[in-house]
Amino acid sequence: MNADKTCVATFDLVAQRRLEVFLQTEAIDDSVNINPPDVNCDYTGSGCVQVYNQGTQVTLTAQPGSNSRFLKWSGDCTGTEPVIQVTMDVDKTCTANFAPIQSPNAVLTCQNQTDLGGFGGTPPGCIGINLDTYRFDGSQSSDLDGSIVQYEFDFTCNGSYDYTETSGNAPDGTFDGMTTHIYSGAFNGSACLRVTDNDGLTSMDEVPMDVREVRVDVSPPTANVILSGTQQFTASVENAANQGVTWSVISGAGSIDSNGLYTAPDTLPPDPTVIIQTCSVVDPSKCDTAVITLVSSVIGCTAPVVNLTSPQQIPGVMEQNTTGGPFDAHTTGMANDAAGFVYIATGYISEPLANNRTDSQWVTKIDLNPIQGGGDAIVTRLNLSAINPSCAAGSDHCLSGLVVLPNGDIVVAGLDENFNSILYRVTNPGGEVSVFPSDWTDGTFIYSGFGGGQTDLALDGQGNVWVAASGYHADQFAQTLQRAARMTRPR
Repeated sequence: MNADKTCVATFDLVAQRRLEVFLQTEAIDDSVNINPPDVNCDYTGSGCVQVYNQGTQVTLTAQPGSNSRFLKWSGDCTGTEPVIQVTMDVDKTCTANFAPIQSPNAVLTCQNQTDLGGFGGTPPGCIGINLDTYRFDGSQSSDLDGSIVQYEFDFTCNGSYDYTETSGNAPDGTFDGMTTHIYSGAFNGSACLRVTDNDGLTSMDEVPMDVREVRVDVSPPTANVILSGTQQFTASVENAANQGVTWSVISGAGSIDSNGLYTAPDTLPPDPTVIIQTCSVVDPSKCDTAVITLVSSVIGCTAPVVNLTSPQQIPGVMEQNTTGGPFDAHTTGMANDAAGFVYIATGYISEPLANNRTDSQWVTKIDLNPIQGGGDAIVTRLNLSAINPSCAAGSDHCLSGLVVLPNGDIVVAGLDENFNSILYRVTNPGGEVSVFPSDWTDGTFIYSGFGGGQTDLALDGQGNVWVAASGYHADQFAQTLQRAARMTRPR
């Protein structure tokens, strides 16, 4: 200091810049990190105003919460990236915009592409059979704030996903949210879809499924068929609108046509058992069978055995009526059908001959089952006297043998008004009466003369009726004429 001196320090003021940060959000856990000074600005407003020297570089980082996503910056800051650099050359205001994360919306539909059963179902669910191909479509699923990145299909909704495709791995080659499936059997429930978006959020949808298995039932399941005879079978197909079936003989002799009519062979094979099969045309693996037993003649009574402790009369089989003179009633013929019903021919011998009656000749259908319980055994009765009232004036009974044809018709042997042999055919159970041979070929034996009678009838394995007949002339009582004749069934 060689002299007094004065020093003046001159300072320049550094400009200060103000940064305000705001949050546009509905969530309490969204925030923005401001660095420097590395503080968080949250919904409370804490740390959201900072002052910097001119030109300071500030890093803003948007931090969405667990249920939010960052949308964009607004105000003096722009862009959609969550991290930005801000140069504080002027006062600035920046707003971080957040939005709630939206889950994707799963939409699943099903379409039966083949519909072999013919049900004609419409989406969203499906109805059909297990052979059908079902297309499951989840392509209408959406994500408003992102995109679908994965589709998972569970065809039975059991929690185990059967088919998965992602944007980077689509087993069928196309990432389109669609796939097909064929069920191995019947299924009644739901099919499910789960979609995942780019935020990792998921959504599910399901559709009802009614997948059925075809079932075939044949009727009757068993049958006895005489040689050269026929048996009509029918089939019902469940769970398919298409009722078409095929028919075949899979074991044994004979043939069956496309309508289910089986025709027995003319001769009895060593093995009389025949198995026929019917299968659905919709699902040929679904079949049913029936068993046929070939018989050389009509099988006898199938009614259960009735054990009686003492002989019993069946009420109503003979109507006792002595008006006009004494009458003697008797049973002249019996037969049974395959169902076990018994048929009895009854008649009167009248004295004197002049006492004609119109209620003397009957055919009675009897069910043996109610007899033990004291019930009414008679099913129906047919008065043949109304057809031929003069028959009762004879000194011999008008009705004799009786036989039941395979179709249920009844053939009764008797006499006409001139005491000539005749056969009556009764349509069972309608009771219509016709006189042979209205639809039978030649070969009928009808004894012509003053007197005659047919004493018995039989049915052979070919369906022919055999008649044992006898007759006499008034001047030759000692001479008996006996013949057997065959009535050939219509072919």
